[in-house]
Amino acid sequence: MSDFSSLLVLNPSHAEAYFERGRVRYLLKQYEEAKVDFENYLKTPPGETTRILFKIAPGDNAVSSVTTAQSSSQEDAYYHLGLCSIALKEYDFALLYLDEAILLNPKIPDFHAEKGRALARLGDNVSSIEAYEIALRLDPDHLSAKQGLALVKTGGDEVLQEQLDQVIADSAANSQNYKQRGFYRMNHDDYAGAIADFSAAISLDASDSESYFYRGKIYYRQKKLGECGD
Repeated sequence: MSDFSSLLVLNPSHAEAYFERGRVRYLLKQYEEAKVDFENYLKTPPGETTRILFKIAPGDNAVSSVTTAQSSSQEDAYYHLGLCSIALKEYDFALLYLDEAILLNPKIPDFHAEKGRALARLGDNVSSIEAYEIALRLDPDHLSAKQGLALVKTGGDEVLQEQLDQVIADSAANSQNYKQRGFYRMNHDDYAGAIADFSAAISLDASDSESYFYRGKIYYRQKKLGECGD
């Protein structure tokens, strides 16, 4: 950190230093500062470099790809901006950054896997599953995509549900919070709780078709066919 900062004082247009300092700041959980570095990297023309960077996807111990700061083009910076935004729980911003990365290079499974993670945090389970499945088509052994897909299909992890319970208890919940908890409850056979959550989600956002779909699915499971018309 000190060396990169000193280098940028001497040469404020050194693109590689911005990129690598951003990566260090991300690892140090200095996410806001890291975002500034990646944004500056996007504004700075790349220079010469001999440094090789080994990329490791979050939650994985294997190297997912090898790159250099010179060959790292805009998609890598957008990807890292997406990672920082996820860490800051700014999931809407994360999706914007990750969509930019995917637009520039749709063949990188990490980009789709992290998009799936952001969508899952927003409660958009169908789109999250689609993103994870794209990542797995590109790399059938992609660990974080496998784990993420399994979590979404079972309703998410317990820590996330505890966070949702607290948000809802604090009366700060939106429709996505209720829908996400409803999805978890549905996949853990708490049908009464799930129906209550999906109904609350519908009352807050009547245009979200997923809440109707999941509530109808529960009614079907309970053989309440007359109520499936929702």
